[in-house]
Amino acid sequence: MMDHFNVARYVATALYDFFVEGKCPSKLFQELSLYLFSRELEFLRLNKLIVALGLLMQKCYSDVNDLALQRIRRYHIYVNEARNMYKSLADRGVEAVVIKTISSFPKDVSDIDLLIASKEDLEKVSQIMRKMGYSLAKPGLEQDLWRRIVNGVVVDVEVHTNIAAADYVYYPKELVFERAVLLNGIKVPSPMDSTLITASHMVMKDLYITLSDVMELEIVLRKYIGDENVLIEEAKKLGLEVPLLSMLYYSNIINPRVSHRIPTWQNAVSSVTLRRYYARPMLPTIALSYFHSILGRVRREPPGRVLREVLTLPRGKGIDAFVYYIMGFKPQVKRFDE
Repeated sequence: MMDHFNVARYVATALYDFFVEGKCPSKLFQELSLYLFSRELEFLRLNKLIVALGLLMQKCYSDVNDLALQRIRRYHIYVNEARNMYKSLADRGVEAVVIKTISSFPKDVSDIDLLIASKEDLEKVSQIMRKMGYSLAKPGLEQDLWRRIVNGVVVDVEVHTNIAAADYVYYPKELVFERAVLLNGIKVPSPMDSTLITASHMVMKDLYITLSDVMELEIVLRKYIGDENVLIEEAKKLGLEVPLLSMLYYSNIINPRVSHRIPTWQNAVSSVTLRRYYARPMLPTIALSYFHSILGRVRREPPGRVLREVLTLPRGKGIDAFVYYIMGFKPQVKRFDE
């Protein structure tokens, strides 16, 4: 049986060298990539790596797997749709940011997450989405899901008014809009906010960490922030230090190219459980993440409002992820045919 941990470390090294340093791996990595595409697609799917690996193979070996070509095409369709969507919204005066979709690392996209500044704009957003050919697939507690088919590809768009699990807001959208940047015609969170949103989302909502998450962290640190202490201090301000430390901890384990300075006591509260294809944050890490987040918000906001939000957590979308977590099942990730 394949040693998944060592393969993950080898893949992390190659992706880091390619996307951070601009270096191609040896021909041996081409053989490993072909093996992964033929025998270990679940590893690639759960770590959202097909697009990145396909781009590496395209550039370094001029040899791209058919599935990778399909997913790269799908990725470009999603990016183009996000760009068209942002332009249509901006033209109508709707303030929006595309979150968790367009990142520093080209991870496999499951949907376009659209964050709207004002709830009052939701009706306007609905009109724009319908005009673009989208139809409402599912209204939800935390977002509305819109869908249309573009060149044979199903494009899903989730429209959010907050960055939340159920009604519990774990990241302040005001900060996201204040620091948002324009990237290739799309308004996206700043590198700092993008990384912290990913860290908090993976520990407090999705409850699992992918290699794509780790690669985005390392690219942001190397190319845009430089000093990890700056990122940690910002996380502390927002009560999100534990989720960030959890990502740094996993990066230390899985990526031989990096070494983050994490004190022993912080290692204890930010540990992860390694599964065959991915990593899970420990249950105490999840609990402590919510504790710090709630404590930080109570210091800044009316306690009653925070408590009301906390009470919505058992009926939120993330409860499915928690059930899968407790039962030891694989995370819910879209199949390739979805």
